[in-house]
Amino acid sequence: MDLHLHTPASADYQDLSATYLEILRTADERGLDVVAVTDHNSVSGIAAMRREVEDLQLLAELDRLTPAEKEILDEYHRLQEKLLILPGFEFTAAYGFHILGIFPPETTVRRLEYLLMTLNIPEDQMEMGSGQVNGIADVLTAYEVINEHGGLVIPAHVNAAHGVAMQNFRFGGPTKVAYTQSEYIHALEVTDLDDATRRGTASFFNGSRPEYPRRMHAIQGSDAHRLSRDGAHRETDLGVGDRATDVQLPERSFAALKALLASEEFSRIRPAHSSVAASRDAIQAAREQGPTIGQSFHEQVRSRRSRYRPITKDVVAFANTNGGIIYVGVSASSAQAVVGVPNAEEAARGLGDAIARSIVPKLDVTVEVESSGGKPVLIVTVPKGLDTPYATDAGQVFVRQETASVVALRDEIVQLVREAADIAPQLATEPNGIRAWTAPRQAVDDDDEPESESDDATPEEARDEPRAEIVKVEAETESEERRAPRRRRSRRRPPTEQPEAEAEASPSSPSEPEAAPIVYVLDIPETPTTIIESEQPIAAVATDADTTPSASLDELATFPVETIAAIEPSATDAPKPRPRRRSRKAMTPSDTPPETIATAPEASGEVIAEVAEPIAEPTADVPAAEVTEPPSAPEDTPVPTARSNGDGLPPVPTTGVEILAVEDRDGERYYSMRDLKSGRAADNVTKKSSRRLWRQAIIERENQQAHPDAILWEGWLGYGGSAERDGVRRYTLTLRDNGGDIRTFYAVSDDGLDDAWRALIAAKGA
Repeated sequence: MDLHLHTPASADYQDLSATYLEILRTADERGLDVVAVTDHNSVSGIAAMRREVEDLQLLAELDRLTPAEKEILDEYHRLQEKLLILPGFEFTAAYGFHILGIFPPETTVRRLEYLLMTLNIPEDQMEMGSGQVNGIADVLTAYEVINEHGGLVIPAHVNAAHGVAMQNFRFGGPTKVAYTQSEYIHALEVTDLDDATRRGTASFFNGSRPEYPRRMHAIQGSDAHRLSRDGAHRETDLGVGDRATDVQLPERSFAALKALLASEEFSRIRPAHSSVAASRDAIQAAREQGPTIGQSFHEQVRSRRSRYRPITKDVVAFANTNGGIIYVGVSASSAQAVVGVPNAEEAARGLGDAIARSIVPKLDVTVEVESSGGKPVLIVTVPKGLDTPYATDAGQVFVRQETASVVALRDEIVQLVREAADIAPQLATEPNGIRAWTAPRQAVDDDDEPESESDDATPEEARDEPRAEIVKVEAETESEERRAPRRRRSRRRPPTEQPEAEAEASPSSPSEPEAAPIVYVLDIPETPTTIIESEQPIAAVATDADTTPSASLDELATFPVETIAAIEPSATDAPKPRPRRRSRKAMTPSDTPPETIATAPEASGEVIAEVAEPIAEPTADVPAAEVTEPPSAPEDTPVPTARSNGDGLPPVPTTGVEILAVEDRDGERYYSMRDLKSGRAADNVTKKSSRRLWRQAIIERENQQAHPDAILWEGWLGYGGSAERDGVRRYTLTLRDNGGDIRTFYAVSDDGLDDAWRALIAAKGA
């Protein structure tokens, strides 16, 4: 199939002498079975093609066809029998992103034009067939609208120009996640489907990355703007069918294609190329990619000594991490011949029974038999578990770290338990107890704001200045056990003496529980919400000289917005707020909406919160949520050109290890570490208890291989060296943050780097 074909109805079509019949005839000659007509923001091409056939049929009914016209009509009928011709369009969304909308063959032109108008394409521009239009809809809205009208939603050439995942475009990770992981997307169109390595776009979206957990179907299309590439000025100017996709369908129909793209059967899609399709299959492509955090390989189903244990170990690790696929009957090396599995059907049943018996709690794992190299291979598909931690019948808990399954540390097990506890309330509200994936939450538009409860306000009240609304929320009182700090092995320090009055008023006094802080939410119309947490009631200070300099909490709600400058602790002698321990868990944009600003009171009585400035309007190149000012840096530090990670800095690598903290206890060093691949952190890690990459990071730190004096700096980024481990080149990298602190990342591999980091490594001669 080739689901991305243009016609002369597109303003940038290159072969102006081509006819619609010639386009279909070329598709047939190239061996295509399914094609889609997708002109830029227009359905004029499919309309002209249908109108030509209808006119010829009318002449035939009137017995007025000439021999030449009869030949054309017969050719149309022949091609319509051989080809499934799908109508559609290539929609240009906000910021110039292209999206394919493809519909059933019976869809009328009028319905498609109505849909384009719904997406804000002006009527006068529909006939132009231009990719440059005004008044367009945003990407996520386009996904939802096309899906609601029964179409296939396929972001076009996502890794190239005008693609939602193209590199070096200045929008942040959360936006790219939403644009490529939306539940309304059926497939991603890529330009490098032949690339089965880790650098391929399809491999990037295979579900192995924590920030991109949904595995996406990947297809390719020619984006043909001419009949053939003969005479083209550029190599990228392809003809009909020059970049097509093979799909395995039970029948040639739109319904069958849509069902495939809605399924988890990824092995039924491959690039259609004479030199590739004959020798390449999905299993071979996986072997070329090698072991990852989401796939592993075993040559045997069972052995005499360990029986099924190596496979069940991987099943547990995948279930506790992000899910994955296990290939049984092949080695990880694509250069070696396929071993295969004798009596494959019987072996599949035995392996399935072994997994059901030896893994607790119960996990839905599928075991299928596929063919590779003419031999049967078992494919074990493991979902990400919802009832973590999963363990073997021997009580062992494993997690996936890079390319290996390793024993989980104590803190990792605790984190798995907490994740399951967070999921449980969601399952109670979802149908059939199935946890559905949803796209990250986006900023709410003004039109989506809930209606005010005071809809019956008088006209006089409606004309008043906008008021600030303060909502007092009593924080939940935590138990003393939860508030108490964790005991650690260390020499007890002598207690400090304090006056009796202070001891009675101390929040840590065991005689009575600590009072929960009071949370105040300052909700000002047309400005971001401000959240203030205080141990004591608060009063307000206004900037207007005619206004009383302080006011009660109730009076604060009556102040106009422009008079509210800050909020201070009350004049009462309030105790110093208990410092809150900062979680090591990485904050994701979905945790805190961009319009929310959280501040804590200062002990000195200085200003603790200010009314936030309105969010800046987006520029022509950057989405609103991503407009940030570059951070301050030393005078000799050039501003990086990489995309922002939310702080104006290049993004953190997505592979390797980061050491968060180190503590000496009785002569033993205990580390707090984060796995950059999974995002999980673990405390109490020692050099003796660490494994693989974690131990490598600890050794490098102890040897001071990443000492600041030994780092080669390039702006915010630093290079500390590299070494080869298990055939993989791994780097030690550093990042200077806005506060001047240095973060060090150990054992980072190439697939965890973006363009800015790769440029640094190339510049330093690594």
